[in-house]
Amino acid sequence: MIAKLDIVANPEHISDDIANLRLAYDQDDAYIAAIDAVAKEVLLVTREPGRGTDFQHAHTGWKRSKFQSCVRRNQRADLRLVYRVLGEGSIELRGFGHRHEPQSIYHTLTKR
Repeated sequence: MIAKLDIVANPEHISDDIANLRLAYDQDDAYIAAIDAVAKEVLLVTREPGRGTDFQHAHTGWKRSKFQSCVRRNQRADLRLVYRVLGEGSIELRGFGHRHEPQSIYHTLTKR
């Protein structure tokens, strides 16, 4: 086992997020890179609870993390991860996805 992570998440939401990533990244290499980037970011936020930016207003208590689907110079962070810290090494994952494609991850999360 590489790492045991304490993550709370709705399996249906994760499946939807993975499917939406496939729609956002229709080329196999780009899709694989995006999935890999999400996995790495989940590991980072689990290990570094202070990472990310706090949401305001209706989403108080939740954080978001912006990151690149693939590391390239001058590429904007196109992926988002939304989560909240439950305790040391423990998070609740609300969702992840592309900033805009197939629709904004934030729009998707308002339906959850």
